[in-house]
Amino acid sequence: MSLTVRYHWTTPLRLALVKAVEKREKLWKKYPVVTHNSDLRAKLWAEVADELTEQYGVLIDTEDMKKTWKNLKDNYWRIIK
Repeated sequence: MSLTVRYHWTTPLRLALVKAVEKREKLWKKYPVVTHNSDLRAKLWAEVADELTEQYGVLIDTEDMKKTWKNLKDNYWRIIK
């Protein structure tokens, strides 16, 4: 499969990100303390990036993905308050 380097965070890609993160509780649950293990978190984020890359054929930048996740999460909490 040929990978595209440029991509735009479309709604389907954002939904896929949410579903991929949802499968990995240690990325979004604050407790237990295991979630503070930076090596484990880096591995889990890499898994999410690999999953999205495989699904959409675009090379997902991990840092960009984490910023997008934080933005989605922050907006969600802002709306439900």
